[in-house]
Amino acid sequence: MRALTVALTATAVLVPASVAMASHSHHQKHWDHAALWASPTGTGTACTYAAPCSLSTALGNAAPRATVRAMSGTYTGGVVIDTKVNLAGQHGAELNAATSADGVGIQVTAAGSGSSVRGFTVENAPAVGILVGSLPGATSDPAAAATKVNVSGNKLLDNGTLTTAPGWGIWLVSATNSTVANNQIKDNVGGIYLTDENGPNDHNRVVGNRSIDNTLQCGITLAGHLAAVDPTTLLPTGAGGVFDNLVANNVSNGNGTYVGVNPSDGDGAGILMGGGVLGAAVYGNVVRNNSATGNGLAGVVIHQHAPGDLNNNVIVGNRLGKNNVVGDIDFTTTDTVTTGILVASAIPAGTTGAISGTVIARNSFRNNAIGIWTLNVSSTTNTIAHNRFAESVTTPIVAN
Repeated sequence: MRALTVALTATAVLVPASVAMASHSHHQKHWDHAALWASPTGTGTACTYAAPCSLSTALGNAAPRATVRAMSGTYTGGVVIDTKVNLAGQHGAELNAATSADGVGIQVTAAGSGSSVRGFTVENAPAVGILVGSLPGATSDPAAAATKVNVSGNKLLDNGTLTTAPGWGIWLVSATNSTVANNQIKDNVGGIYLTDENGPNDHNRVVGNRSIDNTLQCGITLAGHLAAVDPTTLLPTGAGGVFDNLVANNVSNGNGTYVGVNPSDGDGAGILMGGGVLGAAVYGNVVRNNSATGNGLAGVVIHQHAPGDLNNNVIVGNRLGKNNVVGDIDFTTTDTVTTGILVASAIPAGTTGAISGTVIARNSFRNNAIGIWTLNVSSTTNTIAHNRFAESVTTPIVAN
C-alpha cells in the first residue's frame, strides 16, 4: 500500500506546470465570465470583472440562478434580492446600511426564494442586517413567504440602536426551508429572529452561528406573534406558527444583559421559544447541541404567556454555563438567580392549553444556582431526564 501511495504521488509531481496553469486560467476565465461583478465605485451596466457596476445594478440585472460577486470595499445603503441569485461577498466586502431607506441592509423577498447570501459584513442597519421575507405589515399573504434561502458565512455587526425596533442581525419573517449557518452576529440589538407575522415559519435550520453580546434581546429567538391555533381545540390552524425548526451547534453568549430603566430591559435569553399572544404556536422545534453562557435570561427558555401551542419542543444535548444573570421576572412567580434552562407557563399544569410534550434531556450544566427551573410544567406530560449537573450547580431542578 505504501509503494502504491508513493507511485501515485510521484506521478502527480510529473504533471507539467504549464498544463496546471492553463487549467487554472481556463477555470478562472469561465468563473469571471459567468458572474456579475459589483464594486463600491462601480458604474454602468456591464457588471464584468473589468468593468464592475454598483451592487444594486448587478442584482437588478441578474438573471435567475446568476451569481453576483461583490468586490472588497464598503458599500452603502440597502439592497433587495427579488430573483433567485447567489450573492457572494469577496474578502473584505462590507455593507454599511446606515442610510438604508427602510432600515434593512440586505432583504431577500419571496421572489428571491432559492437565493444565497454569503461572505458579507453588514453593519449599522437601523432595523435589520439581513431580512428574509417582508417586514410585518408589508404583506399578509402566506404564499408570499420566502423559501429555500441560504444565509451563511456573514458577519452582522452593530445593527439596530437602543431607540429603534426591531434591531436584529438576521430576521426570518415567515420563511420556510431556509438555512442560517456559520454567521457571526455580534453587538446588534438582537441576534437571530424567527417569527410568523405573514404566515408559518417552519422547517428552517439555524446551525453553527455565533450570536454574541446582542445586549437588548436574545441571541436566537423563535417567537409566535399570530393567533395560529383554533380557540376551542387549541390545535394549529396553519395560519401561522413557528414549528419544526432546528437550532443546533450554535454559540449564544452574553445576550440580553443590558440593564436600563424599564424592567424588561435586558430581557434576553441565549435561545428563546415564546408565545406572547393568545393562540400563539411555537411547537415541535429542536434545540440541540448549543452552548450558552452569560445571557440575561436562562441559556434556553420557553415562555408561554397565554393559551396556545408551545408543545413538543425538544431541548437536548446543550451546554449551559452561568445564565439568567439579570433575572426572569416575566411571570408572577419569578426566577432571579442564575439558571441554565427555564420553562414557564402562565397556564396552570393540567388545564387546557398547558405546556406538554417538552423534552429536556442530556444537557450539561455548570456554575448556576439552578440547573432547570420550571413553572406549571407537569412531570406527567413533559420529560426531564438524563441531564448532567456539575458540582457548581447548587440545585439541579426547581419545579414550581
